[in-house]
Amino acid sequence: MNLCGKNTDRERQEPGRSPSAGRPVDLVHLERQTLGNRSLECEVLELFLSRSEIYLQRLKDADEDKAWSDAAHAIKGSARGIGAWHVANSAQAAEALSGETRAAGCHAVLDDLERVIGEANNYIESLLSGADRDASSNTAS
Repeated sequence: MNLCGKNTDRERQEPGRSPSAGRPVDLVHLERQTLGNRSLECEVLELFLSRSEIYLQRLKDADEDKAWSDAAHAIKGSARGIGAWHVANSAQAAEALSGETRAAGCHAVLDDLERVIGEANNYIESLLSGADRDASSNTAS
């Protein structure tokens, strides 16, 4: 099967237990969330690319617990929606920090979150660039 023009092996399994759960984005989960609509999959991935960077910056800029928690929660929800489990887990850890624990642990959590968001976004970009190549070769045919 194809995701945005890229071959994938898809099976119906529980979230986090599919063959693609070890990838930065669980493509089986994404397919389930979008009801197999490839165009919607690409659109959702593009949204995650742009929004994850915005919310990561909001997290970095947060000077109050509420702003920190809201940004972490937004990242967590977006990541769960596409099956970016490592991002969701890191965002959940960030969301749990507040007050003195946030002050003490925010740098390590931010570093981890930035790393896993980068991995997910690089993976998404590779999927989407494959979709662009396939779309242009299909129109040229």
